[in-house]
Amino acid sequence: MPMKIRIRIRTFFSRHLSPTRIFVLSFAGVILTGGILLWFPFSATKGSLRFVDALFSSASAVCVTGLVVIDIGKDLSTLGQVITIFLFQIGGLGIITFSTVFFVLMGRGLSFKEERLCSQPFFTHLEEISS
Repeated sequence: MPMKIRIRIRTFFSRHLSPTRIFVLSFAGVILTGGILLWFPFSATKGSLRFVDALFSSASAVCVTGLVVIDIGKDLSTLGQVITIFLFQIGGLGIITFSTVFFVLMGRGLSFKEERLCSQPFFTHLEEISS
């Protein structure tokens, strides 16, 4: 890819994608991807799931709520169960982690403010203890 195109893409992403937007878009992207993967016939034991059921199961897995409208052990194939487990893991690790990795892969890095925003949920107790 020519250098000018890469610079334009980075400039576009840097201007239009704030950390909040990246967080929401990555969250929605993981849910949609999981829903599509669970919707395919290879994820179910009999035919395929309805898209609404697959999307709800994916959103529930990523949000780590555990709500399902299907019997995962009975209605999903082994591959569908593995996809669900990965969705739980992604939700458990946190979308902020993946957003940070996306920033680094984009070559943009993180500003001091963005680093503090990403680390704030982990260090709130330390600030309470020190004050």
